[in-house]
Amino acid sequence: MSDSSLGANGTHSRPRDGYALAGGVFLLLSAAATAAMVAVRIASDTDQPTLAESLRAVEDSRVLYGAAGFARFLSGATLLLAASFLLRTWIIRERFGTPLVPRLFLFSGVVTAISGGCAVVIAVYPNPLVESGAGGVPAFVEAVSDVGNGGSAGRCGGSRRRRRSSARRCNSSG
Repeated sequence: MSDSSLGANGTHSRPRDGYALAGGVFLLLSAAATAAMVAVRIASDTDQPTLAESLRAVEDSRVLYGAAGFARFLSGATLLLAASFLLRTWIIRERFGTPLVPRLFLFSGVVTAISGGCAVVIAVYPNPLVESGAGGVPAFVEAVSDVGNGGSAGRCGGSRRRRRSSARRCNSSG
């Protein structure tokens, strides 16, 4: 670095950097998309205690769940754009700052965009594991949802939203 880039007090002067401005704008857009995603996701009420109940809730509110997924995809995409601009700023290019944060933004953006895309796919295509109108769920879905609850002990452990059939099965088995 030459002495011409030093300011009057001996510190490095900051040149005007359009990449930093663009990166900041995309970070703000990512935050706005995330806020929209959270609001729509809460409105869709698809975060249930078990996988089976969540799948039923997604079936009941496909449009909201899909909108939340699309907002999550946009959040990830804008985070990717922000990271790509931030990696081009003078402070990173000239090694005054670490590229760790923009690289973490890149990683987070990829994961967020993939997650949002998966949510859109789940919302668009009918779920063959949820029986429409019957309210029942195949044994496979109940078995998968029990994995996260610690097996049958978790299923009978007192979830606030336990279905009556689960309550009968737990009461009769133990």
